[in-house]
Parts: sequence; structure tokens; C-alpha cells
Amino acid sequence: MSTRAPAASETSHLTDILQGLRAGAHELDRDDLARRLDSWVERLDRPKVRVVVVGPFNQGKSTLVNTVVGAPVCPVDDIAMTAIPTIIEYGPAPEASLAFDVPGENRSTRVPIDINNLRKHVMDHAAKTGSLDGGKIEVTLPAEPLRGGLVLVDTPGVGSAVARHAVTTLALLPSADALVVLSDASQELTEPELSFLRQAATICPIVMCVLSKIDLTPHWRDVEAANRQHLESAGIDATILPVSANLYRTALTLDDTDLAAESGIPRLIERLQRDLLPRAVTSLREAAAEEAASVSNHLTLVLQAELETLVRPGEAAMLVQTFEDAQAIASDLNKRASKWQAALNDGFHDVIHDVEYDVRDRIRSVGRDAEVLIDESDPADTWETMSQWTADAFAEAIADSFVWAHERCEHVATTVAESFRLESEIRLPQIPSIDTSAMLTPVAGIDPIRTRRMTGSQKLIGAMRGSYSGILMAGIITSLAGLALINPLSVFAGAVLGGFSLRQEGANRLERRRNEARNAVRRAVDETIFHVVKETRTSLTDVKRQMRTEFEEAAEEFRQSLNRSVESAKRGAGTSAGYRDARTQELTERLTKVRQLADSAQALSVGPRAQ
Repeated sequence: MSTRAPAASETSHLTDILQGLRAGAHELDRDDLARRLDSWVERLDRPKVRVVVVGPFNQGKSTLVNTVVGAPVCPVDDIAMTAIPTIIEYGPAPEASLAFDVPGENRSTRVPIDINNLRKHVMDHAAKTGSLDGGKIEVTLPAEPLRGGLVLVDTPGVGSAVARHAVTTLALLPSADALVVLSDASQELTEPELSFLRQAATICPIVMCVLSKIDLTPHWRDVEAANRQHLESAGIDATILPVSANLYRTALTLDDTDLAAESGIPRLIERLQRDLLPRAVTSLREAAAEEAASVSNHLTLVLQAELETLVRPGEAAMLVQTFEDAQAIASDLNKRASKWQAALNDGFHDVIHDVEYDVRDRIRSVGRDAEVLIDESDPADTWETMSQWTADAFAEAIADSFVWAHERCEHVATTVAESFRLESEIRLPQIPSIDTSAMLTPVAGIDPIRTRRMTGSQKLIGAMRGSYSGILMAGIITSLAGLALINPLSVFAGAVLGGFSLRQEGANRLERRRNEARNAVRRAVDETIFHVVKETRTSLTDVKRQMRTEFEEAAEEFRQSLNRSVESAKRGAGTSAGYRDARTQELTERLTKVRQLADSAQALSVGPRAQ
């Protein structure tokens, strides 16, 4: 209670500061800046912490989410339902809606659905559209753990059986504040889970590993210790929390607080509320303080322009010319010849080509490894496992490329912002997330192997075909010695040649199976590369377009501020001597207030961290 009250007071103070700056923006007719501040006031008033919950199918992921929110929102043991994300946040009444992309249109829509019958609505939507991709369920609940702004996202399963969903899940992480990964207490972390954790930890700032179903596993402490070792060896900074949703529900039924504490659920909820929420609010305050500083710079520029011409009337013409020169520079910011535009275009040109090469190299590497395995085995025995391994390896390769692409986009954004700062005062725009949800949807599965082992009848016919020639040749030769055409020697020769023919046919069929398998893998590699490269280029081009829009909007704000500065400077130059003193005092007071508000916002953002 004592830690939350100061945080709430600081947030309220920062809100007052933003509202004060908004009033100053309205006084200068800068409605664009006022709208920016309004959005930040709303975000501070209703902060949200987005926690993405991931894990393999049938590991208790949806059960855990239901236990935390205290309501059976997410259907359990239902693969179809967990194939799309379910977003749960606080609301005054239980409500649900299905949001999905409209096929053939560049827009999404939202349809209210019955919260008690989510599966029916989702499956009806899948029947109409032919796919669940691009959809999500949005739920609001008056649940106490969600009241402070906690938002839980129940995602599609990840792991060896459904590695394709890991790509879609990773696309949710750039906008997440924390990641909760479930792992069954009956076994140690698997390689696919560790691979996903490595990828996710690169994108998401906070990672927690939840060891589920500890009530069913007496040796869960040994598994916990082994998992800690695996995480440490992999260089993954993640907290492990052992929990049991079933034990917690039993504790609630029996009103047993000790049993509830033993379940680990209260500790998990406390961790989400007391650790994640304050950290997210602190980050939000820091971002809001940066926004306040940016807006104050715009307001100061206008007020300072008029004030300087009033204080130094003899230099008014020179000051006006100075602002007009800056105005011309600002007008050039949105031209394609500007430095930041060149940095953006060059940066994304390199990113797109590098990521495309990375995708091709990773997927072809999977194909080469698959061909080595094919040469060492019989596809008749291993093809089903081989096909699944290849598909999972493709998904893992694409996920690795996604992580690398995200890092490259961050680097480009930083480079472009630095180029922009050389030409103006500019805030770093938020990097748009990379949409990978459609990367694997149209990619066909790996073709089946049509050449099978010989059946019993095929073996009999093959043996008879080979033995016939052996009997005939040996019989003709032995007939020269006066023996019958069919004699023990000719029968023996027929058996030898029949066996040889049978083994040769088996070897030929094995080689045909391996050739079919190689060709199937190569076709899958070509189709996957073709589709993923296309989707990757489209996704990165969209990110580039969004990033350009962010910078152009910031450049437009800077241009407007300089336009107003020129107008203010001219107005100050034309102010009569009798009115100059009063106007100077008024502008000085307004300028002092704006600077004080900006300094107060900065102090609020730095203060908590210093403590």
C-alpha cells in the first residue's frame, strides 16, 4: 500500500503536468500537440501491462489463465480454440468479441459474441472464412487481478507438435511487457521450448517460466533445478515459478490459505501485480516525460521567437531571417533528398536483402540436414517423423529470422533518428511490430512418399521372376550333361538368383523412396522460401512505411512549430513600444511555466529510478 500510493501520486502529478502543457498548446493553436498529450493522459489514467502466456498444448496454459482471472474464459483441452489468441482485460461487465481481418479487404472488424459459448462462435467464423488465422478473441471481466491494468494474452500452443504457431506467437511479443512460458513439471525443458525462450528473451524485456501441474509430479523440485541449469546454460534470464491450478481451486473450495500458498498461484499473481505493474507504470511515466519534453520544446520555440524580438527590437529583422532559414530547413525534412530519408531507404534496402538471404540460408540449411537424414534412413520408416521435424525446423528458422529482423529494424530506427536529430529536434518513434501471422499459412505440407516396401505378394512375384531365369539358364547348361531341365542344381541356381533379384528390387525401391523424399524436401524448401521471402519483404516494407509515417509526422510538427515561430517573431517585431513591456512580461511568465512543467515531468521520471 505504501509503495502504490506514492506511485499513484506521481502519476497524478504527471497527468496534471501534461494537462498544463495541453492548455499551453491550445493557447498557441497547436491542436496536434494537444491531441498527443490527450492520448498520454489517457494512457496514464488507464495503464496496461500486457502479459503474453505461451506453452505447448495440453500443458495447462488456458487452465492457468482461467485460474488467475477466476473465471472459465479460455476453453481447455480444445486445440481449435487455442489456435487463436485470447486477450483478457478488466471491464465493468463480462463481455466478449471476435476480432478478425476481413478477407480481401485491408481492414478488421469486431463482432460481439456470447462469452459463455466462445467455441461455437469461433468455429462458425472458421467455417465461413475457411481459416482461423488473423483472428483473436477479446474478453473483458470484472476480475480483481486485472483491475490495475493487467492484460493476459492466451496464445496458440508452441512446441514440437505445433512449431508453426511459435512464429505467430513471436509476433505478439514486441508489444508485450512480459512473457509467461508454461512447462510441464513432469519433464525438463525441451529443445523446442528452449529455442522459443531464446528467441522470445531477445524481444520481450521480462520472461517468467511457470512450472505447471506440480501436484501431479512428486519430483518437480528436481525438474525445477534442472530447468534452472538449462536456462543458465542457454544464457536466458528467466524466473521459474512452480504452480498448480488444480491445487489452488481445491484450496478455494476448502478455504485453506496454506494450501493456496502451496499452489504457487498467489505468488504468481503477486509477481504480476507488484513487480510488473509498477515497472510498467514507471516506464510509462518515463515515456510520458519524454513526450512532455518534446511538446515543451515545440511550445518554447514559438514563445522564445516572439520574446527575443521583443527584448531585442533592434535585431528583429535578423531574428526573423534566422527563423525563416530554419523554416526552410524544416520544409526540406519531408523531401526524399533529406538525410533521414536516405538513411531510412538505405537501411531498409540492406535489411530486406539481408533478411531475405538469412531466410534462404536457414531454410536451405534445414533442407540439407533433412537430406543427410534421408540418406541415413529408410523413408518408409521415418517419413512421418521426418516430415514433422522438417516443418518444425522451417518454423524455427523463420522465427530466428524474425528475431534478427526485429533487431535490424531497431538499429535502422536508431540510425534514422540520429540522422534526423542532426537536422532537427525529433523524438524516436516507436518501432512497429513485424507481422508474421501469414508467413506459413499458404505453404503446402511436405508431399508423402508413394513408393512403399514390397508386400508379400510382390515379394513372391519378384522372387518367382528372378528364379525363373535362374532355373532356365542352369537347366539348359546341366542338360548338356544329360540332366533334366529341372534338377537340384537348376533349382539351387533359381533360388540364388531369385534372392538376388529380390534384394536388388528392395534396394531399388529404397533408392526410389529416398529420391522421392529428397525431391519432396526440395519442393518444400523452394515453396517455403518463395512464400516466406515474399511475406518477409511485404512485412518489412510495411514496417518501413509505418516508420516513415512516424518520422514525417514528427517532421510536420517541427515544421509547424517553426512556421508559428516565424509568425511570432514577425508579430513581436511589429509590436508597438507601449505594448512591448506588458507582452514581454506575459511571454516570460508563459515560457517559465512551460519550462517548469517540463522540468517537473523530467524529475518525476528520474526520481523513482534514483531511489
